[in-house]
Amino acid sequence: MYHLRSIPTFHFGETITTDYVNYDGNHPYGDAPKGKYREETTDVSSFKAANAFGLYDMYGNVWEWCADDWHNSYKGAPKAVRR
Repeated sequence: MYHLRSIPTFHFGETITTDYVNYDGNHPYGDAPKGKYREETTDVSSFKAANAFGLYDMYGNVWEWCADDWHNSYKGAPKAVRR
């Protein structure tokens, strides 16, 4: 994987903390201190740190997008629920 070393890892610095991202702060990233574990989703723009495109919260809550079970075929896989 190629990484540009001239820019920070995240749009707000070199590490993430629960001040900027919703994740389990009991397992800090890199050299970050332990933080909160909210155990729930947060409202959009809760952390007030938009990236250069004006998008908020692009690091936290991502597990929800990919928290489904893996299936090697569609047989037995759960059906999508649209609300």
